Amino acid sequence: MGLDWLLWSDPQGQSASGPDRSTLDASEDAIIPEKVTLTDALTTRVPWIEALASGRPPQQEERVLLACPVDTTESKRGESEAECPEAVFVEHADAPEPVSVGTSGGSLMTMGTDSVIEVNYDITSNQIWTSDNTYHVIADVNVQALLVIEPGTMVAFGPEKGLFVNNGGALVSCGTPDNPVIYTSDSQDPWYGDYYCAVFIEKTASVATKITYSHIEYAYAGITISNIRLDAPIENNYFFNNAYGIVEQGIEHTDISNNLIVASYYSGIEVFLESATGQTDPNSHILIQNNTCDYYQDCGITVT
Repeated sequence: MGLDWLLWSDPQGQSASGPDRSTLDASEDAIIPEKVTLTDALTTRVPWIEALASGRPPQQEERVLLACPVDTTESKRGESEAECPEAVFVEHADAPEPVSVGTSGGSLMTMGTDSVIEVNYDITSNQIWTSDNTYHVIADVNVQALLVIEPGTMVAFGPEKGLFVNNGGALVSCGTPDNPVIYTSDSQDPWYGDYYCAVFIEKTASVATKITYSHIEYAYAGITISNIRLDAPIENNYFFNNAYGIVEQGIEHTDISNNLIVASYYSGIEVFLESATGQTDPNSHILIQNNTCDYYQDCGITVT
C-alpha cells in the first residue's frame, strides 16, 4: 500500500511485524517517557514535562489552547488571548480528557453505544457509520467508496490496523467541537503505536476526503497523506499520544491548520517534500498554520 517510506519503530521497544518501513530514521536519542494521561500532562508536573517546559513563562502554562481561529486570512498567529482573541482557551482543569476504549471480559467496551460492529472488509459501496455503534477495525480496510462517519462515532483499531483511502474512495470524518469522531486503540492499556494509522490517504483517493473535528489517539501515525492535495485542509482535529500526529510525503500536499497535537512521541507534524522515489517539484507547497504541538515529542513540526 505504499507504506515503506514510513518506518515502524515501536516506541515501546518491542518488535513489530508488518511492512518494512526502513527508509525513515527515527531519533536514536529519543527517551521513552513514562506513561501519561492528558490529565497528567495538563495538571501534573511529571519529570520529563518539567524539563521540557522549564523555560516557559508560568502564565503560559496556566491555560491550554483548545482551538485556533478558523479565519486564516488575517495574521493571527499568536497563542495568547491578547495576540489571538478569537482562539478558544480553557483552564487546565477544564481541558477534555482523551476517550479510550478497552477490553472487558474479552469484549470491546461500547462506551454507551448500542453495539460493536467488527470491520474486516473493504468499503466498496457507500456507507454511513453512525454514533450508536462502535466500529472495531480488525483488518486493514480499504475505503474505495464514500464512507461518512457521523459526529460522536467511535472507531477502535486492532494492532497494526488502519483505514486506507484509495481507488477513488472518499472518507468524510466531520465531527463537531462538542461531539468529535473518535479514533482509538482497542487495547485495555493503550499506548503509543497500538495500531498503525487511523486514516491513511493515498494518492488515488478522492480529493473530497475531509477530516475535521476528529479525535485521534494511540496510533503510530494519526493521519498519513501520500502525494495528494485534498480540497479541504486537515483542520480542527485533536491528536493525543501518537508516535506521529500527521505525516505527509510527496510533491502534492494537503494544508494543515488549527490542530491541537499533544504528547506525540516523535513529531507532531512530519512533512517530506519529495516522493518516496525522490521526485521533487519546485512548485510543491504546503500551508501549515495555527497548529499547536505541545508536551513530549522529539520535534513539533519537521519539514524535509
